[in-house]
Amino acid sequence: SSGINAEYGGNGSNRPDQEKILALSKMFDNILQEMPNLLGQHDYSIYSQDLEFVSHLPMVPTVRGISPYKLALAAWFRPLQLLYSDLYIDVMEILKHPPDTVSMRWGICGNARINNLHTRVFDGTSTFLVEETGLIQTHILDKVSLDRDKTLPIPTLYSGPLL
Repeated sequence: SSGINAEYGGNGSNRPDQEKILALSKMFDNILQEMPNLLGQHDYSIYSQDLEFVSHLPMVPTVRGISPYKLALAAWFRPLQLLYSDLYIDVMEILKHPPDTVSMRWGICGNARINNLHTRVFDGTSTFLVEETGLIQTHILDKVSLDRDKTLPIPTLYSGPLL
């Protein structure tokens, strides 16, 4: 995706060992490559089998394990697929924080089914903790905001006064 700001977010103090830096760099590249595919053919081999998904959103549960992670994401994304086609994750910024953390700012984009306008539906941030094996141990869904100016209103069956 265009406009990605990818940086090294380290401060130079307490430099991690070379092995951890290499594992983090590899996972940084994997996250950058795989996150746009999260809504489609995503490669779940980048995650530890006992992945912990920590959600700070009331509508998305905190879960442990790959299968519950897939279900939690599907429960969130499926309703969006009713209103939008061609949904994808737009990685806007990604940072390495040695020795074991990658942070990412992202958006969910798609084409509105009603008027076919391309729009960004959500903006959000995630933090990924990488274990020593180089796999993602924890995905923290830090913050998500709905872009109300660009999203479609949800149609209702009745819009008159309530009796």
